[in-house]
Amino acid sequence: MVTVGELTSQYDSTTPSIVWRAVRSLVSDVPDYENRPSPSEALRLLEATAGNLGFRELDQRGREERSQRQAFTQRVVMAMFGGAALIGPMLIMTLHPSRNTSLITVSVATFLFALLLAFIASDSAGKDVLGATAAYAAVLVVFVGTSMAPCS
Repeated sequence: MVTVGELTSQYDSTTPSIVWRAVRSLVSDVPDYENRPSPSEALRLLEATAGNLGFRELDQRGREERSQRQAFTQRVVMAMFGGAALIGPMLIMTLHPSRNTSLITVSVATFLFALLLAFIASDSAGKDVLGATAAYAAVLVVFVGTSMAPCS
């Protein structure tokens, strides 16, 4: 069995052929298939010994899991942002029920929503930001219209 230290001491650690040779050696030298490290685990072991090699993760499952975690985190952040963006102005307009307060709150909240959405949703096109902002403003305007209507 060739150790990672022996492989990396003979060659420059960034040489692709030595990296693949070391990964293959780490993976194939484990006789028990169930305990055999995945290519990404073998690369992590190699990087722990030789330093950062600057390679992408080799394991497709690892990339997919990281992508799913990132997508979930992004959805949670957007849900929290959307909820706070609706509840905050509605609380202000309910606690201070005047026409001026409602109009100023809707204007400022819509402007801040559009600005924050432009920064947070960096992968969205301009038309997506415009559509989301219009829908947000519509919800707040409906709330103002129903809360300001005289009760019969």
